[in-house]
Amino acid sequence: MIRLWFVNLTDFFAESDRLKDLLSATEWERTKRQRIPQRRLEFITARGLLRLLLARELNIAAHRVPIDYTPYGKPKLVSAQNEQLQFNMSHSAGCALYALSDDSPVGVDIEQIRSRRSVGSVARRLFTPAEQRFLFCATPDDDATHRFHALWVRKEAYAKAVGTGLSSALGGFEMLQDDETPEGGSPIRSAERSSDSDQTLFAVEQSIRVLRTSGEPTDFVLRDLDIRVKDFSVRFAGAVCCAASVDHLRCDILQPDILQVLR
Repeated sequence: MIRLWFVNLTDFFAESDRLKDLLSATEWERTKRQRIPQRRLEFITARGLLRLLLARELNIAAHRVPIDYTPYGKPKLVSAQNEQLQFNMSHSAGCALYALSDDSPVGVDIEQIRSRRSVGSVARRLFTPAEQRFLFCATPDDDATHRFHALWVRKEAYAKAVGTGLSSALGGFEMLQDDETPEGGSPIRSAERSSDSDQTLFAVEQSIRVLRTSGEPTDFVLRDLDIRVKDFSVRFAGAVCCAASVDHLRCDILQPDILQVLR
């Protein structure tokens, strides 16, 4: 089972003083390097809430959650008794998405969908030739924008699942579904509603396997996430990647009751 939690970080800014006390020395040093106050608050809140989620999962005090970071920057639990629980997180535009897996490496990524001037140059550097053809043949422009973000979060989620992050050669693996042909195929659209609430709607699409440029599939599987925040003019592309099945996926909104772990 993979469990996803989405949160609007600004809803928890008032608790930032308490949340910052949960951060490790390494995380606090990273916090101090954030020059923009809003970004600093987002970092503190996102990392603090992650620790509360894990504390609730592990049934321990939040300040005792044993998080360390790999040389590539991926957070992980370091206690041997907790090594089966895998997790990952991503944040964009003041919101965050957390993923927990019971026993398999997991990666997650979200990105705010918005027009970017650098789409073409980024795609030419980091997308495979087939992905580039799929992207550049899209019309109108909003389809191209959506395709770019969907491909990007798939790549990031996979790179984070395997633990190498952006140090991976992102052009070395392909993120096209069977019906997304380079000649156009069908546009990336939401197919299945996973959960709905007053705040957020998750639309979950079909699973895809990661393909190396050689055409050989890896053992990792992805699912696309289309996240729309109600009463908030931001839409996110997202992807979750796991070494096991992603058929069992639960999506929830992180509620204020998580703060009870602090008491």
